[in-house]
Amino acid sequence: ERKLHFPALARIEITQTICYNVLAVALAVLDFGAWAFVAATLVRTVIGALGSVWLSRWKPSWNTEFYRLKGRIRFGMMYQGASTLSWIKDAIIPTLIGMYAGTEGVGYVGWANSLAVWGVLALQPLSRVYFPVFSRLQSDSLALGKFLERILCWANRIVAPISLGVLAVAPTLVHVVYTDKWLPALPLMYLLSFANAFAASAGPCMSLLNAIGKSGWNLAMTAIWMAMTWFVGMIAIPQYGILGFGIANIATSLTGVIPLFLAYKHAPFHFLSPILVPWGIAGGCALPIGYLVRSGWFGVGIPSLAVPVAIFASSYLIISFSVFRRSILRDINLVRKQRI
Repeated sequence: ERKLHFPALARIEITQTICYNVLAVALAVLDFGAWAFVAATLVRTVIGALGSVWLSRWKPSWNTEFYRLKGRIRFGMMYQGASTLSWIKDAIIPTLIGMYAGTEGVGYVGWANSLAVWGVLALQPLSRVYFPVFSRLQSDSLALGKFLERILCWANRIVAPISLGVLAVAPTLVHVVYTDKWLPALPLMYLLSFANAFAASAGPCMSLLNAIGKSGWNLAMTAIWMAMTWFVGMIAIPQYGILGFGIANIATSLTGVIPLFLAYKHAPFHFLSPILVPWGIAGGCALPIGYLVRSGWFGVGIPSLAVPVAIFASSYLIISFSVFRRSILRDINLVRKQRI
């Protein structure tokens, strides 16, 4: 990944995905129940490990140069510590939600969260690229800041239309795709979508801090998010049920501005335009579509979902290209040159 050798990574991950889904479905059909997921996850992990070792042409061996650990052990502990705290933060779902809203509430939260994070999940391919590039630019704060600014612009161009587009067509999307039994979780999905919107900007900044060796800040931010989620959740969930989880996530997400200022301290960049303009364009396109969807103007069935999505997507792309035409063409040409 650090060498930007993504074709090899793609082969590994495609193989993992195919094996996981085929095995999980096959075992589920054979009545293995939840163990189908356990076995599929185990196989996917083994395939990923073996494939990585094989394609990288790396042979595991003993190494006694312990002095190399001195500069890395502290970074590694903080980096892994952030993952542990994130796991503790997410443990609020099966504990507090399960305690006060039961298994049905846990299901609603899981469904609402999976729908709300569509925009954030779309950033994963981009995040695979910008972290190693941040690492390569860590000694040049000026170039690092310019690259972060471009990443923030693209991240918000991606997350804003997906997040607000889902909100605009949410009632029809649930009715057509998921069925009406999930409608009680829609208000929670709205809250979680608001909370996840901050990840478009906080995520790249956190990645930059990791890339320049400031994993302690990531650990501190994760600790803040964990504490905020549990503190607000313990107050709001008993009173508001699953909506309390959304309230806790909103309160936590508001601290997402902190990584922006931490990143700015080490790599100055412009952050208002790359963030606000894409959300303004997406919001301007989503509001009328959302109003027409809720008024039943698009009818029923699959066309009632496909038509507003097509109108929203085309209008957003046209307006965005007209506003960001120069920077979009510049980045496309840069990528084409890199491929050549």
